[in-house]
Amino acid sequence: MRRQLFRHRNKMQKVIGISLSAIGFLIVINVISVRFLLLLIGVGLLLIGTLIFMK
Repeated sequence: MRRQLFRHRNKMQKVIGISLSAIGFLIVINVISVRFLLLLIGVGLLLIGTLIFMK
């Protein structure tokens, strides 16, 4: 039972990490037409997403 819970939790963390990094990457790409604050938020989301994915 614990193994299934751990496997499910690990899979969910990877999905969340990939989605956060994708959102961050899209914000970084579109920053040319947006403000500098969105660049910082995008880089932060990208870092958080990759850290969760690598964990």
